[in-house]
Amino acid sequence: MKYTLDAYHAALFPNDFYISNVSVLIASLSKIKEFDGDPLVLPLPSSAPRELPRLTIRSKDGTRTCQIGLDKLYFTWSSVDGKECTVSIDDISNHVRRVVESLRKGVTFNRVGFITDYVVDATYHDVMNSIFNSKLLDASESVTDFTMSVTRQMSLQSYNYCNRVVALRSGTRLDNPGTEVVAVRHDLNTQPNAQNAFDLAKVIDIIRDANEKSSLAEIQTVVCLE
Repeated sequence: MKYTLDAYHAALFPNDFYISNVSVLIASLSKIKEFDGDPLVLPLPSSAPRELPRLTIRSKDGTRTCQIGLDKLYFTWSSVDGKECTVSIDDISNHVRRVVESLRKGVTFNRVGFITDYVVDATYHDVMNSIFNSKLLDASESVTDFTMSVTRQMSLQSYNYCNRVVALRSGTRLDNPGTEVVAVRHDLNTQPNAQNAFDLAKVIDIIRDANEKSSLAEIQTVVCLE
C-alpha cells in the first residue's frame, strides 16, 4: 500500500483567552513571513460561540493556515496538488511559537492535540482485509464505504495523560474520483483537564513528542495496515 503524508494539524486550547484589539493582533501576526496571505476576519457578535475562529491567517500558497478562536487555535500544514507534505517539525514548532508569542503575553493552554493525515492508495477491500489480518472479505465481496476508529490511552515523555485516536474512512482521489483511497488520521492529544496551564515551552515539547509517535510504524501498532 502506498502512503502519502497529506497534512499536519495542531490544536491548542487556551485558558481565559481574549482578543482586545484585532487590528493590533493582525499587525503583530503580519510579521510572520510564513503566513503572508491576506488575513480573514469574521465580524462575529460578542455572543458568538467562543470556539468559532475570529481570525484566520494563511500563506499565499494555501499550505499553512491558523484559525484563531477564543477557545482554540487550529494550525494546518498541508500538501499541494496531492503531493507529500514536506514541512519539518522544526518549522511546525517555529510557526506555533511565533503565533503564540503574538498573542496576549503569558497565555497558557489546558489541552494540546497533534494530528497527522495520511492518504492510502488502496482499495477498500484490501484495507479491510489488512486491518483484520485475515480474509474478512472474499474476492467476490465489495465494500462501498466504511469508517472506523480506535482509541487508546498512552503517555508521552513530556506528558503522561494522552489519548491516541486512529481513524480511517473511505474516499476517492480528488484528481480521479473513480479511484478508491483511504484517509488515515492519527490524533494524539492530551486528555481534557481544565486545571492544566501549559506554557509555550511545554506546548512545543508535547507537539515534538507527539510527532515522534506519529510515524507509520507507530500507527501500525494500533491498526494493522501494511
